Amino acid sequence: MRDRELAYDARLGVYAVIDLHGVYWHSGWFYRLVRDRWLRSGSWDGPWNDARWGDIPVGLRGGKGKGRGQGRGRKH
Repeated sequence: MRDRELAYDARLGVYAVIDLHGVYWHSGWFYRLVRDRWLRSGSWDGPWNDARWGDIPVGLRGGKGKGRGQGRGRKH
C-alpha cells in the first residue's frame, strides 16, 4: 500500500484524498459517496461498508458539502 496525499478542506471539515476523486479522510476513516450512500473504510482501498449516519462527518452530510440535502447514508 502506498501513502496518499491529503489536503484539508476547511469548508467540509475533512481531508480530501488528492489522487482519489470523491474520497475523504476524517478521524482515522476514509469516506466516499456511492449512489447516495456514504461508505467508510479504515483503508483507502477498502473494504468499504455502509457508514451509519452518526459516523459521517457533518461536512459530508450535505452531498459532498454542496448543501443539496443528499448523502443521506443509512440511518440506524
